[in-house]
Amino acid sequence: MLRRILGIKAKEPKWRRTKYLRDYYDYVFSQKYSFKNEYKGLFEPPFTFYFFGDTYYKFVMNKARDMLDIELPNATLPILLGIDKEGRVRVSDLTKLRHILVSGSQGGGKSIGVLSLLTSLIYLAEPSLYHLHVFDPKGDLYFLKNFGSYYNTVDAMEKGILTIKKAHKNHSIKRKSYNIADIEEYNEVATKPLKYNIIFVDEFFFLTSELPELWAFAEHLMAVGRADGFYFILTTQRADHNSVSTNARQNATTRMSFWQPDARESKIAGVEGAEKIKRQGDFVMRTAMISSLPLSIPPTSHSEMRMFLKNLEEWASLENKKQPDIKF
Repeated sequence: MLRRILGIKAKEPKWRRTKYLRDYYDYVFSQKYSFKNEYKGLFEPPFTFYFFGDTYYKFVMNKARDMLDIELPNATLPILLGIDKEGRVRVSDLTKLRHILVSGSQGGGKSIGVLSLLTSLIYLAEPSLYHLHVFDPKGDLYFLKNFGSYYNTVDAMEKGILTIKKAHKNHSIKRKSYNIADIEEYNEVATKPLKYNIIFVDEFFFLTSELPELWAFAEHLMAVGRADGFYFILTTQRADHNSVSTNARQNATTRMSFWQPDARESKIAGVEGAEKIKRQGDFVMRTAMISSLPLSIPPTSHSEMRMFLKNLEEWASLENKKQPDIKF
């Protein structure tokens, strides 16, 4: 106000002068997003947010960065899990979660939940450390193809699994040549570090039925591949023995379950309480150390998440090749 009275023009922040970001962030502070809205999730956490859609998601993602600095400053593959019932942003390291099995009936928010997980990885993790493989039989995650390898046909998936098989063999030979136990130790001593491989398989029952022999290798990789930096994120509507093999269930020790129709389905998914979920985007998480953790995905939509990823591509094209640390 004083600057306006004296006629002094404030210096425009550097990020506002950036061509790719100016229009995208200007509306964050517009009147449209200035009113508050009570957040009502599974346990109705007592906090209020002032942004919606992808704007609120960016707010949560920057909050996740702050939490990582405090809780997991050395996280290799940081990811956003969600928001807990106290309104705190929960983050973790994918290398500590091991393999993840995501289940939930249609309409429960499973797709947007997994997309949020992958988007947070793309946003928070150093791109040179990992390679993302996306197996998408439904073809609705096509916009992830610019962030890794994308397979959406049977032929492409077959080639994809063979590529992963070759990469694992290469990793294993190099690691064992040093007589080293795992990829983390190898990367500390090797002149050229190995990349982590994240394999996301949407509705993986499709692979088990269409490519059973190659899927057998994938199950083997789930059992032995973590030492070489191979991590799976699998999704399925039902987690029963007809959809998920015993080997996959045993190795996917981290479970995320969105809404289930009844307690029996929750028990099959390996996560108690998922039948009590009342809002799309809420889920219950279980790990080797935590028996039950209710969380919520930041409220956004499929199209808004796609817009967020589109802007990530523009950030990557900037001269410094780094994502700006925007604070709201």
